Amino acid sequence: MTLVASSPLSPGQWFQGSDSIIHLLRSNDVCYEIGLGNYYPRWLSQACFGKGLPTLNFYSPAFYLMVGYLNAVGLPIVTAMTLVSVGAFFISGWGVYLWTRKYCGDPGAVIAAGLYMFAPYHLVDIYLRAALPEFIVLGILPFLFHGMDLSFGAEKSLRGIVATGLASAAIVLTHNLTTVMILPFALCYFIWCRFYYHASKRRFLAACIGPFLGAGLSSFYWLPVLLEKKHLIGTGVAITGSLHYSRHFLALSDFFGAHRHDIFTFNPVYALIFVCAAVSLTALAFTADPKARFGRLLLAFFLVSMLMTLSIATPLYEAIAPLRYLQFPYRFLGPASLFLCAFCGFVPASRMLADRRQVGLAVAGLILVCCLALSHGLRRVDGTISDFPSTPVPFSLKTYPILISSSDSDFMPIDSMLTRGDYVKYPVFRDGAGEEPLTVYRAVGSRFTCRIALPREGELVGQWLYFPGWQATCDGKDVPVYPDRYGLVAVKVPAGVHEVEIRFGTTGPRVAGWIVSGTTLVTLATWLLRERRRKGAGRPA
Repeated sequence: MTLVASSPLSPGQWFQGSDSIIHLLRSNDVCYEIGLGNYYPRWLSQACFGKGLPTLNFYSPAFYLMVGYLNAVGLPIVTAMTLVSVGAFFISGWGVYLWTRKYCGDPGAVIAAGLYMFAPYHLVDIYLRAALPEFIVLGILPFLFHGMDLSFGAEKSLRGIVATGLASAAIVLTHNLTTVMILPFALCYFIWCRFYYHASKRRFLAACIGPFLGAGLSSFYWLPVLLEKKHLIGTGVAITGSLHYSRHFLALSDFFGAHRHDIFTFNPVYALIFVCAAVSLTALAFTADPKARFGRLLLAFFLVSMLMTLSIATPLYEAIAPLRYLQFPYRFLGPASLFLCAFCGFVPASRMLADRRQVGLAVAGLILVCCLALSHGLRRVDGTISDFPSTPVPFSLKTYPILISSSDSDFMPIDSMLTRGDYVKYPVFRDGAGEEPLTVYRAVGSRFTCRIALPREGELVGQWLYFPGWQATCDGKDVPVYPDRYGLVAVKVPAGVHEVEIRFGTTGPRVAGWIVSGTTLVTLATWLLRERRRKGAGRPA
């Protein structure tokens, strides 16, 4: 099923979708930094006309880092993006299968996994919206719920705690907006598991370790986000105008109206999912099996998710500030697809089906047919690594000048006074007499060095935007870095011959985040090693 779902992907080619060029350019920027030895580049020096942006200090980095590391070992960028996307298809189906088979059995789990892999919004995310981080995180979500199930189980609770922690950390690091959407559902599911498994207080407290483990492992990312967002131009820029959530609510006609010619137009996979859901609902209506409670919970989750895509949910968006940053309420179709497809796993339980063992094969066949019909004719755009120059700035200007590699309304430092199109080509020396370009200097990535002879005191202005973390030395001694009148990095330099270096370093919140993540990782490794030794000592010789 993975091969069929990912069949429109080809090595060396990429789809022309809404965000495809953005992610292509950001991936290229990250690969450029990693190639210079900066293996976690919070600052992308080539973004924004070469002025740089703290993109990965705020945007969830997992997708770009995976592409960057694959590129570092020799894969072209587009091939690396393709490989990551194919892997996301596989883990989405695998995760749903692992999660649902305890409740639905193997045939039902296969049905749920197949439907989820080919769910329309799942395919829309990659092939039309090209929302690659969101597409990948949809494959991680099932592992979070599966981990919570295991956490409350008697036999594999340790494995479940670790799985919950790793999955929750992966969700945060892959797509932070999905974290906002899935958090209330995960909390409700966690509480539901407590009562479904009749867990003791001790077991419940042990299961709580999982979410805290995930928070600790991902703190190197989210802690600087919370503490340094004040250094950006108002984050509300990205949720106004055409990006305001009120402009993107759905209606039921979006799913059934053939007159629509967009990504939500009715297609055969919707019909298949709805039929399976109807059969599952019939099966659960006539059973006293305790596992049916799982199905009813999934149905409730699905209905709530769909409610969040409709304008009737406006009061919730007004009352809960983080929801406004979703921009598009139809993002809730991602969790809704997961819950409804998992619910369809109860199809084999229906008494209407005479030979339940054949159900899985029949539905799988329908899924493949629908997928092939849906994927036929999807648009492609050639985009190989050979299209990129040694530095991405000229490519960005030529290919996508409006968004200049990263949208300049996102992650713009608060001190910036530059307007769209301003492009600082070289560092300058500035004093009361004017500006002079520096001709003897070396700039690589986010590091600039020069040896200059100055007749008078002035300021040295670099080509990058100022943001906390910039550091400088003059003749080996630390000197303050500050934003100049345009928001570019600047340092005071006295008269005489000096060697000046400006580089992007770190800050207190970033160091604190790494310390928390490192401590959590060491604690986890120590705990797992101790548990392994304890179990080994308890086995008979």
